[in-house]
Amino acid sequence: MDAEGQSVVVFNLRGSLFAIGADCSHQGGPLDEGELDGHRVECPWHGSVFDIETGKVLRGPAESPVLAYRAFMEKDGLVLEPRPVGSGVPAGH
Repeated sequence: MDAEGQSVVVFNLRGSLFAIGADCSHQGGPLDEGELDGHRVECPWHGSVFDIETGKVLRGPAESPVLAYRAFMEKDGLVLEPRPVGSGVPAGH
């Protein structure tokens, strides 16, 4: 999926939608292929871990966050709105 020209991965965690940039900020690993553990996704290439709500790096080697989006459904489909990097604002707010 793309948002404003950026590849995005959308996660459905117990009915709540979360969206972040699809490429790891370390070396571009595919976060859509990473292991999801609660609000954390691990890059399959080098093990960086990101918060799927804020995009913050929780464990390196990545040092930079990935873009995060507010994700929600409307009658016309999925809507993604960019969040400030590392905002920590809960989804749906």
